[in-house]
Amino acid sequence: MDRHVILARLEDEQGHVWAQDDHEPVNGFAPTDHWKRGDIIRDQYVLPLPRTMPPGSFKLVVGVWNPDAHSSLDASDADGKPLGIRPVISAVQVKRNTESLLASFLTIDQPFYVDMGEIRLLGSTLLPRQMVPGDELQVGLYWRARAKPRGDYLVTTQLRDAVGRVWAEHTGRPAAGAYPTTRWQAGEVLLDWHDLVVPMGFSSEEYKVAVILRDATNQEELGRAEIEPIRSKPAGDHRIFLPLMLN
Repeated sequence: MDRHVILARLEDEQGHVWAQDDHEPVNGFAPTDHWKRGDIIRDQYVLPLPRTMPPGSFKLVVGVWNPDAHSSLDASDADGKPLGIRPVISAVQVKRNTESLLASFLTIDQPFYVDMGEIRLLGSTLLPRQMVPGDELQVGLYWRARAKPRGDYLVTTQLRDAVGRVWAEHTGRPAAGAYPTTRWQAGEVLLDWHDLVVPMGFSSEEYKVAVILRDATNQEELGRAEIEPIRSKPAGDHRIFLPLMLN
């Protein structure tokens, strides 16, 4: 048997990973290539929950990864029923941490501040440099409430070309509707994901991700920001992950 890494992840319904602990069994002291049939290995995994996490129900999933083959093992239950490569072990209910959090306590790959009414955009993680049609662009926004929001706000993320044409767009309340701004308290920071699929027809020019905050009642625009350019490239099999931040 090859050496494998055990993956432990806490994911939301959209598949975004909020916490993880991946390591060889017993931190490498009980590698799988030493296991024998019938062995029982007891191990511990710790998944610290980020303070930017929204409330809701999350899935605890596990997997077995072969780093040499770059593949995961398929799982099955006691009756042989296939469970896929990331079987769900249990559901976890998470409560929101509403304590005030300073931006200086966060690690932001691309920091920049944009005030949008009572909410501030803090920055973003590194964006992919290139994309192809069919890629999934997962945009994670970090918002910080400068004051308790007075309204119910919508977040729009757009993939735009050089002349402003919108190629992909997603609009919704923060945290897939699980934590609207009407529930926010002053000072708290939220990581808010918005997923876009790169459409067919992408050419070899630059594109930008635009973020717009609007009032859900009257559609009044409260602010917007543009992230650094992304370039298209020849088609291939790629996935793109992009989180952003707001203070």
